[in-house]
Amino acid sequence: TATNNFKKAIEIDKDFKDAYFNLGVISKYKNELIKAVNYFDKVTLVDKKNVRAFSNKAFIKIQLRDFNSALSDLNKAIEYDPNYINAYLQRGNIYKELKLFDESLKDYNKVLSFKDSEFSELYNEALFNISHLYLLRGNFTEGWKLYENRFKINSHPLKDRIFLKPLLQSIDNLENKTILILGEKGIGDNIQFSRYLPL
Repeated sequence: TATNNFKKAIEIDKDFKDAYFNLGVISKYKNELIKAVNYFDKVTLVDKKNVRAFSNKAFIKIQLRDFNSALSDLNKAIEYDPNYINAYLQRGNIYKELKLFDESLKDYNKVLSFKDSEFSELYNEALFNISHLYLLRGNFTEGWKLYENRFKINSHPLKDRIFLKPLLQSIDNLENKTILILGEKGIGDNIQFSRYLPL
């Protein structure tokens, strides 16, 4: 297997950072999160400025809700590569989770400052996350507007939706019209939100 081959490679060369990195990725996908962090730690021992290893460690620590340690890893990634856009997005997510909304917004805006189309997925994620910040702070007009960016994120379940009729822009004139409501959350959320349809 790939795992055994990478381990054999490490037996030959204890400083083979790519083997450690790949073992970290494999462990992450197998949901062996602590083991994955340990492999990424070994990468950063061999290559102290490996921003991808720091970012991967942080991503796993976010899942483990170890936010302070994840912040430390992301700060190092940004220190070693100030243009590593994914680190700003992840750090913004942590700040949002910690309710440090000003810091979160600053990092999301940093993501938006990178205009390269290569980063369009992260760009749309940042806009979507900014919509959360606005909604949390009661700025519903801007929040709901930016919330539409979720459809531009590749992982969104309704990204490729195709409608033959226009999207609803206003509820001012609904007489003799039919509205198709699409559920995009779990069943519990759909039940919760459907209570408001009569209103």
